[in-house]
Amino acid sequence: SWASDARLGEGGRSHAAVLIVTTIEDEQPDAQSAACLRFLRRKSHGTTLLDGLNFAVLGLGDSNNLATTWRRVDWATPRDVNQAAQNVDAWLAHLGGKRFHALGESDDRTDNLPIESWIEGMWQSFLSMCRSDGEVSAQ
Repeated sequence: SWASDARLGEGGRSHAAVLIVTTIEDEQPDAQSAACLRFLRRKSHGTTLLDGLNFAVLGLGDSNNLATTWRRVDWATPRDVNQAAQNVDAWLAHLGGKRFHALGESDDRTDNLPIESWIEGMWQSFLSMCRSDGEVSAQ
């Protein structure tokens, strides 16, 4: 698997990953996110599979997709339309990954307003993590 190929955690090694996960209709992930979830949910994985992985997850959802079930969607928040991202984030942590930035969630209906500030914050968190690991010099 890619996790063993990267030799996560071996010799104190760590890797960083930023995952962008899309939730489509009926709380379902898109094809790529679904493949990622299938991998993460394998029962053969131990809870240390992702030791050495530092991660952040950004969810992309669209509450307009709820209009097929609900007449009005003005009540929906980004949290209501990012189930796939929430699942990926939870599984990464469950398998030993370390979250270096909080889960980001956006909603296309509201112009994905939180994305820009999430990206700025993620870069700051990433740089802080690298500095504490001694991988980036503070300048």
